[in-house]
Order: sequence, then structure tokens, then C-alpha cells
Amino acid sequence: MWILSGMAGIVVAYLLNSAAVKKYGERAVIYIVPFIEESSKTVFGYMTSSILASHFMFGIAEAVNDYTKASYKINGRAAVLSILSHSIFGVVSYVLVEKVNLFVAILSASLLHLLWNRFMLR
Repeated sequence: MWILSGMAGIVVAYLLNSAAVKKYGERAVIYIVPFIEESSKTVFGYMTSSILASHFMFGIAEAVNDYTKASYKINGRAAVLSILSHSIFGVVSYVLVEKVNLFVAILSASLLHLLWNRFMLR
């Protein structure tokens, strides 16, 4: 079941991310995409009790994308950072769902993700 939650999160985030980037351009990657991704991964993971697995699968999907699209000099590092960062966002989400609630988990992981994207893309 965790595979389905991961796949659903990936598909929903991809579709919404594509629409956001098409409408708002590169700024969407920093300011909108983190909220889309964290909501998708966490909600689908929450529904199947697999928040960590959903985030990890998303990291793998993003790693494959980064590896194929980044330059040869950084594609390996970009792929590893995708898996690590999305796994960290998953741990934050999981802990906050357990300790507080789903809304706080999504908001906190989204803000962390926003800061990460801003740092990585500057």
C-alpha cells in the first residue's frame, strides 16, 4: 500500500507542479512547489500510514529526474541530495503528525522545503 501512496503523491505533485510552473514560472519552484509536494506526499502517506515511505519514494523519483536533467558535474550529488532532503522532510512530517497534527506537519515541512529550494536555487 505504501507504494501506491508514494506513486499517488508523485503523480499529483507532478501535475500540480507543472501547472504552477507554467503559470508562475521559476518563482513557483521556490514559493509554491514546496507546499504542493509536502501536501501530496504527506496526505497520501498519512492515508496509508506510510508518511516516511511516501517521502522516500518521492525523493527517489526526484533523484532520477535530477540525475537525468542536471549537468554531468553535479547530477550524482543532485540525486543524492534529492533523496536525503525529501527523507528529512518526511521525518519532520512524520514526527509532527505524531506530536501535533497533519496541518502543522505539512506547513512545517513545506516551510523547510521552501528554504531548502531557495538556498539550492540561488
